[in-house]
Amino acid sequence: LTFEIAGNPLCPDHAEDPACAWHAAVFERLFSRLVWPDVTVVEVACAARAGDTCRFVLHPTGAAAGNPCRDSMCHV
Repeated sequence: LTFEIAGNPLCPDHAEDPACAWHAAVFERLFSRLVWPDVTVVEVACAARAGDTCRFVLHPTGAAAGNPCRDSMCHV
């Protein structure tokens, strides 16, 4: 799963590396408590690095049994 924050008010103006670790940590905690116990969230693009948005990728690292989507309509 990939999600973005456009116009992130907490993102600094400029940074050498992705600078939204706080958001990644919050998303990781929320998803691990509500959806997948073994999940990681990584920021792959940051508005502070001349981008338009801060982009995060969610990696559910648990086994398929931990996947809450069990029908053909849900794509993870």
